[in-house]
Amino acid sequence: MKYHERLEQAGDLTGSTNVADEYLWAIERLDDVVTKYPEDGWRLVMELFMLARSDYQLACLASGALEDLLARHGRDLIDRVEQTASMNARFREMLAAVWQNAIADDVWARVKRAVESSGKA
Repeated sequence: MKYHERLEQAGDLTGSTNVADEYLWAIERLDDVVTKYPEDGWRLVMELFMLARSDYQLACLASGALEDLLARHGRDLIDRVEQTASMNARFREMLAAVWQNAIADDVWARVKRAVESSGKA
C-alpha cells in the first residue's frame, strides 16, 4: 500500500517517477506470495483491501495482486471471491477493476456475475 500511497501523494499515478522506488520490494514480495502461496495471497489481498484509503489504491490492488491471484489460482478461490462480493459493495467495486487477461473463462464468468450481484444472497 505504501508504494501506491506514495505515488498518489506525488501525483504520479503511472509509476513513471522513482518517488516510491524504496517500496518496490513490497510489490515484488506481494507478487511472490500471490504466485506461490494462494491462501496467504488471499489473506494478504483482503488485508490490503481493508487498508486501502482511496479508489486508486483499490484499483491498483484489483489490477495487480487480485487479478494475478485469480489468474493463477482462480478455481481454488472463486467461491470466496463470490461470497465476499455478495456481502461487500466496496469489494464488488474493486472486483470490477479486474481484467480477464489470463483468468480462465469459467472463473471469469463467475467474477462478472459477482460484480453484477446486488449483495443479495
